Amino acid sequence: MTRASFNNLNATFSKSFKNSNIIVAFGVKNALDIKDIETVNEVGQAHSRDLQLWGRSFFLKTTLNFKYN
Repeated sequence: MTRASFNNLNATFSKSFKNSNIIVAFGVKNALDIKDIETVNEVGQAHSRDLQLWGRSFFLKTTLNFKYN
């Protein structure tokens, strides 16, 4: 089985706040919204499209750093 080539585009944007221990990040995975990829079977050369990826998803991450002196 051979899969067609494809690209995934992921991006993350983060912001740290001065005089604070908090970091906030927002991001997107699979920004191009690729869901199905064409596959070709070697025997008989039949092809099909299969759902192989979740599609576009977003996330929000917060980080709190504790500092001990």
